[in-house]
Amino acid sequence: RARPAVSNNRLMAIFGDPGSGKSHMAKLMARMRDTREAEVIDCGGRYMGDLLFEQVIDFGEDFKTALTTRIRSGLLSEKSIKIFDEEFPHALIKDSDNKVININWDAMTEPKNRGTKEKPEYESSEETVTRVMNILENTIAKWESIPSQTVNTVGIRKQPGPLIRAFEEGRELILDEYTKKIEGSDDSLQTVLQFLTGEIPDAVVENSMKINGREETYWQSATE
Repeated sequence: RARPAVSNNRLMAIFGDPGSGKSHMAKLMARMRDTREAEVIDCGGRYMGDLLFEQVIDFGEDFKTALTTRIRSGLLSEKSIKIFDEEFPHALIKDSDNKVININWDAMTEPKNRGTKEKPEYESSEETVTRVMNILENTIAKWESIPSQTVNTVGIRKQPGPLIRAFEEGRELILDEYTKKIEGSDDSLQTVLQFLTGEIPDAVVENSMKINGREETYWQSATE
């Protein structure tokens, strides 16, 4: 049934048995509403708070240069290679002889599955960043003799997550397997969900990351 023209509801839920075509239907309807490709988020085992704000690493050009130079020169230690393979399995790029030739920086911030393959439970972006920073500062940098002033160019920040980005860009967002999320991880979404269904006219979401003891940013829905 079509929604009334005056409806403020911005959400649509699709239910069905496994394999019944829910994801395909959602993508089809998204293409009908917007010629741009919809962003699809697999919510299975995911921390839903990251839909609003996600914590990311600014690696810093000095640190990138120092580590990339060692890798391309073939000087990356076996200890570091082992850590990369264990903690960041898709980060090191290797040739056909299994020799490390480059690095994929984005792969270093992939969340780790703390559950099982059948029932995944991934880290939040904050937990991922904390783990990565600890390994870089206390292990990789020391084994590769990267100076502390170079390591200090690596920083942390929070940025709008996919839900805020989609809303501000007016794009379609598909939350696939939402019922398989980490239980309780969507508490911070409740006010936003009320806004998206039209129950309340506005929503304000605070960014939980503090800088010098104050809130860094917040997001407010624009209803006009």
